Amino acid sequence: MQNLIALLKRYSTFLYFIILQILCFILLISNNNFHKTKYWNSSNSVIGWIQETQTNVTEYLYLQQENTRLLDENSRLKEIVFGKQDVTKGDWLKMIDKVRQVKYDYLPARVVANTTQFKKNYITLDVGTIDGVNPEELLGVVGPEGVVGFTKRGGSKHYTQVVSLLHSKFILSAVHAKSGQQGILKWESGDNRFTATVHEFPKYLDIELGDLIVTSGNTGRFPRGELIGEVSNFEEIPGTNFYKVKVKLATDFNSLYHVSVIRNTEILEIQSLEQVAEPDFKPIQ
Repeated sequence: MQNLIALLKRYSTFLYFIILQILCFILLISNNNFHKTKYWNSSNSVIGWIQETQTNVTEYLYLQQENTRLLDENSRLKEIVFGKQDVTKGDWLKMIDKVRQVKYDYLPARVVANTTQFKKNYITLDVGTIDGVNPEELLGVVGPEGVVGFTKRGGSKHYTQVVSLLHSKFILSAVHAKSGQQGILKWESGDNRFTATVHEFPKYLDIELGDLIVTSGNTGRFPRGELIGEVSNFEEIPGTNFYKVKVKLATDFNSLYHVSVIRNTEILEIQSLEQVAEPDFKPIQ
């Protein structure tokens, strides 16, 4: 202990200098918006690099599983391209001509950070503004198996944060693929990383276990027909004319490594219309 005290006395001037430098740095960041922005952008880049390195190791260990998933997805896409699978199932896709007027690009990305254990979960991708992700847009994100979430506003040159479907405030317009009936999908307190809940499906709906639930394409962040999951359970809500439907999610968020960011060339126009909507109207994602 005496040696430690002697050491501290010996280097006290230098220690005071370091403490004052840290204090000055904190005050500079706290009271100057320009320096604060530079600091957080640099921090995000460093954290993103660390997370990406960690993901590289984890991803290597799951290469075989990921390759199998990508092969399955390629097979499904080939079936659509070469006409072996009818993508115009049901009357609900009669609006396909309108949907085709909206241009969608799919930007491939890799997951470098992902949480599933919290009430508000986020995903970090290795693409950013330099790759064409507009920080002012809310873009849909899908994986090989289905819907993943949508991007947050902001971001850096090389990284983008995504609001996961496993988020307490995530809301999505969903469609019962067989009938075309629309409902509202949420991730509620009773859900886990495998499930979500759809409300406002009417009782007259002929619904069965295993029925597919897909995106409606209402706001342009997702094309109509992207897979969300399948019906795993449903029950009538007492005193109402609606079902409460549990959906088994198509995406396994614990083994999510490759995704696509959906870029809609008309999304800014759509969002500008949403911003001038009535204050009490909250558009469905």
